Formats: sequence, C-alpha cells, structure tokens
Amino acid sequence: MIIATLALVAMGCSKSDDDDNGGNGGGNGNGNGGEGGNDNTTLVITPGTDERPAWEYPDYDNWEQTMSVRILMQNELEPYMTQNDLLCATMNDEVRGLTPPTIEEEYNSRFFPLTIGADGAEARIFLHYYCDSLHRIFTIDWADFNANAIPMGDDSYFYRPTFVK
Repeated sequence: MIIATLALVAMGCSKSDDDDNGGNGGGNGNGNGGEGGNDNTTLVITPGTDERPAWEYPDYDNWEQTMSVRILMQNELEPYMTQNDLLCATMNDEVRGLTPPTIEEEYNSRFFPLTIGADGAEARIFLHYYCDSLHRIFTIDWADFNANAIPMGDDSYFYRPTFVK
C-alpha cells in the first residue's frame, strides 16, 4: 500500500439551490476550486437546514492505496468550525475518507487530517464539508486520486479549497 502525505484545505461550492455564495445549486457536487472571497466584496454565509449526514467511516483495508492530506478550512468558513463538523471524501458517490477537524486552540491550529482510499486512479474526488453550526453541507469537485502526487495549495503542506464564493 502506497501512502503519500498530502496537504489540503477545504473551500468550494455549496450544494444548496438557494445559496448566494457561488454554489451551483441542485446539490450535484460539481463545484469549482476557485479562489473565493478575493473580489473585495462581503461574503454572506447563511445558515441552512441540512441535517448531520450519516456518513460512515470507510475500511481502508478495502483499497490498494491511500493518500493522506491535511486540509485547512476556507478563511470565510473557519469562524464557524466546531468539533462537530465533518469532512468527507467521496469517489463515485462512495465514502473514501471521513474525519472531524483537529482543533488545537493553544496553537491556533485548525485542520482536517484526511485519509482517502482507492484502487489506483479511479475517479474524481469530491470533498463534502458539513458545518454543524451553519447546518450546511458544502461540496467541491476537488482532484483526481493520485497516491504519488501531493495537491498543494498556497500553504505548502496544506490545501485550502474554496467552498463558498
């Protein structure tokens, strides 16, 4: 089993039809990985009505490869993070990774340590962020699975995807 340490951060598109924050509507999970919040406008993030998802932790022994990543939350969503949040990675609508955040207030550190399982480069990875305090699920079409490559963001060892714009 090949394990590559990767660094990620969570930003993307909401799945809500009534999202004014750059979501694509319809809940189909086809977000873009753009750099939201950089146009000097005030980003308004509204609470939703999504229930906590019933995602189940995957059995990593079921796959030939895993890749491990660290994801930082989008700056605009970070104030809403709690220990009850979840970050889920799916491939072909199957949960391949699931983790709560690691929040270390004494070090001002908040990130999601995520391991994703696969049998080679099967499909696109979608990231789903459940924000408990907002009762919202945000989704982004993130990357192709590659246990040998590290998808880097601006923070070298972390990836910071854009969930809202």
